[in-house]
Parts: sequence; C-alpha cells; structure tokens
Amino acid sequence: MHGNPLINGVISGNKVTFTRDIPQRQDYTGTITVDSDGNVLMSGTFTPVGSNSIYKWNSEKLNKWGV
Repeated sequence: MHGNPLINGVISGNKVTFTRDIPQRQDYTGTITVDSDGNVLMSGTFTPVGSNSIYKWNSEKLNKWGV
C-alpha cells in the first residue's frame, strides 16, 4: 500500500470492489483467486470518475511458506 486508504471495500465470494481517492476517485472491481500453493491473486479493472477510460490492475500475495 502506498498510503492511500481504500474506501467502501467489499469482498463477496470471489468478487472484490473498492474505491481509492488519490486525488481523483477511482472505482475498482475484480476477482480474487487462491491457487493450489496458497497464493492469493486479485485482478480486475478500474475507471477514474469522470473518465471513459478503463485500466487493468492486479495484485498478489505469495505464500512463501508453501503451506
């Protein structure tokens, strides 16, 4: 995290939604998966409010212990 708080984060099943306000508000949607090694992967799209552009994003948390 780069010091920008998430607003209204929701996880429902494998779907995630959240908003960042940095300084232009961005609304994110995506999916969460956990692979057989326990790695958590998230990916999706976001749109800056007031824009018609759609951008891709992804994040991962690797299970370094392999448990």
